[in-house]
Amino acid sequence: MHKKWIFAFFSVIQIFLVISGSAAADVAPPLQPPGALPGPPEYAETSVSMDWESVTFRVGDAGSLYYASDTFPTVNAAVSASFILSNNSEETETLEVVFPLMHLRGIGDGRFNFPEIQDFRVRVDGAVTPWETAETPNPYNADDPPLRWAQFAVDFPADKEVFIDIAYDVQSTGYFPQAVFSYVLETGAGWDGPIGDAYLTLIMPYEATAENVLVGKDMVAYMGGGSNPQPEWHGNQVTWNWKDLEPSAEDNWAVTIWAPHIWKEVIALREEMENDVPGAAAKLTTWYDALIIDRGIRTGAKGLVDLNLAAYQQALLDNPWDADVSARYANFLLFLYGHGRGSDQYEGALDDAYFYATYARELDAFNATALDVLNQLETSYAYTPPEKTALPTDAAVASAGTPKMEGTPCPADAIQQDYTLIYLLGGALVIALLTIIILIYRMGLKRES
Repeated sequence: MHKKWIFAFFSVIQIFLVISGSAAADVAPPLQPPGALPGPPEYAETSVSMDWESVTFRVGDAGSLYYASDTFPTVNAAVSASFILSNNSEETETLEVVFPLMHLRGIGDGRFNFPEIQDFRVRVDGAVTPWETAETPNPYNADDPPLRWAQFAVDFPADKEVFIDIAYDVQSTGYFPQAVFSYVLETGAGWDGPIGDAYLTLIMPYEATAENVLVGKDMVAYMGGGSNPQPEWHGNQVTWNWKDLEPSAEDNWAVTIWAPHIWKEVIALREEMENDVPGAAAKLTTWYDALIIDRGIRTGAKGLVDLNLAAYQQALLDNPWDADVSARYANFLLFLYGHGRGSDQYEGALDDAYFYATYARELDAFNATALDVLNQLETSYAYTPPEKTALPTDAAVASAGTPKMEGTPCPADAIQQDYTLIYLLGGALVIALLTIIILIYRMGLKRES
């Protein structure tokens, strides 16, 4: 395991799938010169082993990519990493230790940018250690900017542990409102023997759950993470642990989260909805829509679909006269039907989408969402509306398994009740006006006589 290659190609497609951010990786033993021809760097032989490491990502607020002229949203995180290394030989080794400052594969962000991690700091045995930049040829394309590494000298006395602490700031990759963080473990393969114990901890600004920290099949896995061990959940922290790890590219860690400022809104509105705060359900549907709706149902968002249907149902019960909610509900039903989430279950979704879009237009003739839904029904789905618009069955909500509260009408029932009230009030008003006209007429006759 003395010599390890850190070069591996990502597919060309991946360049266009992600906004690649800056690298985050284990410290590595020094790199041998690449030779006369550009090629992948090779680690030098060493008797120093990595006995323990602990890496922590502290998720911060959303912001914009620091290096882009355009405004691309991202999520910031502060990273701290601690390593214990020991020399297994009988002589002191002095090594130029390196740490990658940019994407290890040499690929950029697809926009001709090659971002680096920010505010890199290093301590050795507690003492602040100066570092300099080293460069190696770009392994992806020799014509692209070279890979840049932080490089610093470390003495490893025989039979003595050495502590290295590193800290830096990093920004997420991926498509907003999802944020992907990754960490390269494979660079640790250059040390002598396996990594004894490796811990990686993600600290969220609220309770971490499988709903807001996406792992496994729910994760956007193009950055790695497919072979990671099962995490442990403790309050707002999630921890992964490896033992006797001989890392390869398959072991690189990655995780997907929802942008924290959006998830905080979801948490707050869920609580308000439980406490029957007026308008909470309607606001919650806007955030659920943002998390769920993409070219299809966004990876990791399937569990939110039924919650969104229930929130729409509650919002329509709370205020049947909200044209925006009716129109967006129609749009959401059309989205689910269009992306085939159980087509048999949603066979009534087009009728319901048509009704709610039509009803929204009655409330607001210029509602853009309602107009778009009706246009899609006509042009993309060749939908023929019933001769007489019937009240929706809410088949989509019912088939999704969303329970209705006993004694509580569905949105269509609430609208029907309100229509009945209008008819009664209207009839009473007509009768009152006729009565007034008759009285005035009779009073006029009396005056003439």
